[in-house]
Amino acid sequence: MKLNFLDIHQLVKSPIIINELPMTGRVTLLGDAAHPMYSIGSNVASQSILVARGLILSFDRYDATPQGLQAYDDLRRSALSRMILATRHYGSEEMLKVVAERTPNDFKNLSNVLPNEELKTMLTNFKQVIGFNVQILNKESPLFF
Repeated sequence: MKLNFLDIHQLVKSPIIINELPMTGRVTLLGDAAHPMYSIGSNVASQSILVARGLILSFDRYDATPQGLQAYDDLRRSALSRMILATRHYGSEEMLKVVAERTPNDFKNLSNVLPNEELKTMLTNFKQVIGFNVQILNKESPLFF
């Protein structure tokens, strides 16, 4: 596809454009734009809350400076990388894979394909890996006073 002002094919093909980090200085991404994954379930909301919290904590420590944004980016990348990998291995993608492997044809009742106990175990493992614990999260210091 070619527009008057942009050659889409060349844009996608060009490693110079694609592999270059476009955010420098006092620029960052939040929400869906910052997350390299599909919006499934509460992933986007959870990740947006985490990154917003990280941004606030970084700005509280370093102010709204390039150093503050770098601290935020370091926090965001490590936390979200773990979450993304856990989602791929333990989250809904894994559940869908198991269901697809067990049912080459249509089915009417999910619990016949993926029993409730197995589903609960998968969800518990996922929550454990990503550190989702309501009691611990509720004990965190508030960001706003």
